[in-house]
Amino acid sequence: MIFLENATNIVYLDIASIVLNVLLLVSMFIKEIYKRKGSRIFMLMILLSIINIVFDILSSYPETLQYNGLMAVNSIYFILRLLTSFFYLIYIIQLTDVWVTFKNKFYIFLLFIPFIIGLIFILLNPMYDNFIFNINKDTLKYSLGNFIFIIYIVFMFYLGIAAIYVIKYKMFFTRYQEITLISIIPLSLIAAIIQYFIPTLLIELFSTSIAFYLISASVETKELIVDERTNLRNLSNFHGVVKRSYALKRETHVLILKIENYSELYNLLNYDDAVAYLKRMSLLFSNRYKGIDQKYETFYLDQGLFAATSYDYNKLRKISILMSEELENKNISMAEYKPKKSICLLTMPDVFKNESELFKFISNYHTRLDFDKNVTFLNDIVKNENFIIQNDIDKIIDEALKKQNFEVFYQPIYNVKENSFTSAEALVRIKAKNYGYISPLKFIPYAEKTGRISDIDKFVLESVLKFISEDIFNDLNIDFIEINLSVAEFGNELLTEEINKILAKYSVEREKINIEITESVASTKMEIDDHIMNLCNKGIRISLDDYGTGYSNIERFSKIPFSIIKIDKTLVDNSETESMKQVLKNTFSMIKDLKRKSVVEGIETKEQADRFIDFGCDYIQGFYYSKPLPKQDFINFILKNKNK
Repeated sequence: MIFLENATNIVYLDIASIVLNVLLLVSMFIKEIYKRKGSRIFMLMILLSIINIVFDILSSYPETLQYNGLMAVNSIYFILRLLTSFFYLIYIIQLTDVWVTFKNKFYIFLLFIPFIIGLIFILLNPMYDNFIFNINKDTLKYSLGNFIFIIYIVFMFYLGIAAIYVIKYKMFFTRYQEITLISIIPLSLIAAIIQYFIPTLLIELFSTSIAFYLISASVETKELIVDERTNLRNLSNFHGVVKRSYALKRETHVLILKIENYSELYNLLNYDDAVAYLKRMSLLFSNRYKGIDQKYETFYLDQGLFAATSYDYNKLRKISILMSEELENKNISMAEYKPKKSICLLTMPDVFKNESELFKFISNYHTRLDFDKNVTFLNDIVKNENFIIQNDIDKIIDEALKKQNFEVFYQPIYNVKENSFTSAEALVRIKAKNYGYISPLKFIPYAEKTGRISDIDKFVLESVLKFISEDIFNDLNIDFIEINLSVAEFGNELLTEEINKILAKYSVEREKINIEITESVASTKMEIDDHIMNLCNKGIRISLDDYGTGYSNIERFSKIPFSIIKIDKTLVDNSETESMKQVLKNTFSMIKDLKRKSVVEGIETKEQADRFIDFGCDYIQGFYYSKPLPKQDFINFILKNKNK
C-alpha cells in the first residue's frame, strides 16, 4: 500500500469493493445462508475485507492521521490481510471437512505459526525503519520495506495450502466450484504484480472482492445449501456430507425421520397448508437441540425425509429419543392429515460399504425394518442376519434370477373326506450362497416393486408343471397343485395364453393346477376381474387365498367362480371364541352352498384340526401335518403316508 499525491483513485476503488462486499453480506443474510458454519466463516472473511478497505481509505489521508495514525492504520491493514488468508484456509478446511486430520493439537499449532511470524514482523515494524513498510515523519510518505516479502509469503502460503486442499478433494466440488475457489490465488498474484509496476493502481483488495463474488456465486448459493420450503439444509448438501464422510473415513452419525404417508400430504391438503406442515415438522430439526450438541446439523431430503448429523453418537441418540417423544406428545397433526412416522439412527461409513448402499437404504428403510419401538438404532441390529438379508435383498434377487437359485417347496394339503394328502401348495424359496434358504416373505414384496416378480412367477409355474409331467407324480395320486401368482400377473392380458403355452409344453391337464389370488386383490374393483374370468372360462381353476384378511365384496365373491376358498390363519388363531365359531360355521356353510371347496391354512395342533373338521372344511394345510418340503422330501412324505 503506497500513499499517493492523488488519493481519488484509491477511494473510488475501495468504495466499489465495499459496495460489492456489503451486497454479498446482505444477500447471504436475506437468504439465511449464514446458518451453515462454512458460510459463517466466508461471511467473516467478507467482514474482515470491508474493515480492511476502511483502513485502506483512512491511510489515504495522511495529514489527518499524522505519523502515529498512519503507522497504526497500515499495521492493522497488513494484519487483516494475513487474517483474511488464514481464514480462507480455515474456510476450505471446513468445506472439505478435513478437520479429522487436525485431531492432534500440534497440527493446529502449526497452522498458526506462519501467521504468528508475520504478526511479529508487523509489530516490530515501528521499531525499525524500512522493515515491512516505512513512513517518513517529515513528508508522511509511505514506502515498502525490505522484508515486505515475508508478509506476501505468509499470505500466499495460506492461499496455496487452501488450493492444495481444493485440488486434493476436488471430488467434493463441481468443476466450476473448484475453479472459483482457486481463483483467489491468480487474482491476488496478478493484482500484486500490477500494483508493483503501477503503484497508482491499487487493486489488491478489489481483486479479493472479485474472488469472493465468484465463490459466492458458485459455492454459497441458497439452491446448493437450503431447501426453500423448510429452510433446512437440502439433499445436495447432505450428499456432500455423506461423500466427505466416506472419502475421509470419518465416523458420522445420522438420524433419519421418515413421514411414511407423505404422498397423502398434498392429496389431503392444499399446497400452502402442506408447505406449512413441512415447516412445522422442520422445527423439530432446527436449533432446538443445539443445547445438546453444538455440531448437530439438519437436512430435508425431500419426499417427507428428514436427516440430522452429529459426530457424537450418544448425543444424537439422546436427541432421537427426545424427538420421538415430542412427535408423540405434541400436536403436529392436522385435522385432515395424520402423519405416520418412523425414526432410525445409523452410523456411516461403518454400516454401509459405500454411498450408494447408504442412500438405497435411506430411500426405503421404513419398509425394511420393524418399527415396533419409537426409534430403531441400526447399530444395534446391523449384524442381525434378517437385517442383512433385507438390506441386500435386491442383489440377492438379481443373483438368484441370473443363476436360477430359486427352488420350489411343496406343502402337503390334507383331504378330510379321503383321509389322505391329495394336493399341495407350491412355495418358492431362494437358496442364497451366504444365507441358505430365504422365505418368500422377505423377497416377494421387493420383487413386486421392482418388476422382477414376473420372472419368478414363470420359474415357479414352469417348475411345478415340469414336476407334474414326471412319471413319479402319477404315483403320488395328487389331484392338483396350488400355485401363487403375484398381483401384477393378474393384470397381464396375456396371462391365460402364457399359462396355456406352458401347460402344452409339458402336456399337463389344466385341472392339475389351481392359481391362487389373495382376497385383498379379489375384493377390490379392478380391471383384473376380466382376466380372472378369462382364466376360468379357459378351464383354469382359481383359488381365493387368505380369505378373512380383507373386506370381501359378497356380490363379486359370488360371481367369480373360485374353485377353492382358503381360510386365513388369522381366523384359525381366533377360532376358540364362541362368536368366531359361529362365523366360521356360517362361512363353511356358505362355501358349500356355492358348490365350492374350502381349505384351512395355518393349522398347528390336533385340536385346531379337529375343530375345523367339525366345522365342515374340505382340506387342511399347516405345520400340524407338514411344513413346506423340498421336492424330493415332499415325494418321500406323500409315498410314506400313502401306504399307511
